[in-house]
Amino acid sequence: MKETNGLKALFVLFVFVGSSSFAANKISANQETKIEFSIVRTGTAKTQEALVIQGGAISKKMTLNHSAFLIRHGNDVILLDTGLGKNIDQQFKKDMPVWAKPFFSYEETKAAIDQIPAELKEKIKKIYLTHVHWDHASGLEDFLPGVCVSVPDEEMKELTDRRAAATFPSQFSHADLKWCNFNWSNKAYRGFDQSYDVFGDGTVVAVPLPGHSIGSMGVFVHTKTKDYFLVGDLVWSARAIELGKHKFFVASKIVDRNREKVMEAIEKVREVAKKDKSLIIIPAHDAEVQDTLGYFPKWIQ
Repeated sequence: MKETNGLKALFVLFVFVGSSSFAANKISANQETKIEFSIVRTGTAKTQEALVIQGGAISKKMTLNHSAFLIRHGNDVILLDTGLGKNIDQQFKKDMPVWAKPFFSYEETKAAIDQIPAELKEKIKKIYLTHVHWDHASGLEDFLPGVCVSVPDEEMKELTDRRAAATFPSQFSHADLKWCNFNWSNKAYRGFDQSYDVFGDGTVVAVPLPGHSIGSMGVFVHTKTKDYFLVGDLVWSARAIELGKHKFFVASKIVDRNREKVMEAIEKVREVAKKDKSLIIIPAHDAEVQDTLGYFPKWIQ
C-alpha cells in the first residue's frame, strides 16, 4: 500500500481527484453490431461511506476501484480510461505534491496492459478519457505507440490550467502520445444538449458531464440486453445518483472544479434514470456496482 499514515483513512477518497425523445435516442432494435464491454480493475482503495456520499455512514467501510473499461464494437475495441498503469509508483513520486502524498492511496495494483492479452491490445487504436486526472490517465504510456488519445477539446484546459494532485505532467509527456480530440455535436441525446456518437450508430454515445473537471464526460453503452451509463467521477457511488447526493463537502471542494456544475449534472443523470429505470449507472470507482457485473476477462453483453 502507498503512503500509509494516520490520516490516510480520512483522505483516501481524494484520490479521485429542443431535445430528441427518449425513444428516438435508443438504438434500433435491428442493430446487429455486437456491443460488449469489460471492466479492468487496476487497483483499489478503502474508505468510509461518509466520505464518498454526503450524509453516508462514518461506520460503514467501502471499497473504491481504479478501473479502465474495454468497449468492443464488432471488431473494433476502444479503451475508456486506463486506471493505474505500470509506472504509477514513479508518476506518483514525481508529480504528487509533497503536501498531498499522505492524503492519497492505492493498493493491489495490476496495470490494464498486464491483464489484456496481446491479440486484444493490438485492436485498441483509440483511448478515450472521461477526464485527464492522474488515476484515469496513468496507463496511457503503456499503450504507446499505436493509439491516439481522445477527450473533448475543452478538457485540454485541465492540462494547461493544471491543479496540484489532479493531473500529472509525466503522464502526458511521452514522445509517442498523439491526440485525436473531438468537439461536441449539438444533437441532443437523452436529456443532454450535446453528444458525440463514438461509432456513428448510436451504440456508444458520450455526453458532457462538466464540473469534476473542465470538460469531463460520461459514456452510454447500449448492449443488446441492457443500457449502461459510465459516468466517470461525477459521483463515486451510484447510490449518490439515487439519493441526489453530492460527494462529501470537503472532498468535493478539493477534487471538483465546480461543485454547482457537478450537482447540475447529477440532476440530469437522475432524470435519465427516472425515465429508464433499467439503466445501470457505473461510476469509475464504484466497486459495489462493478463487483455485481464482474471483471475482465468477463464481457458484459
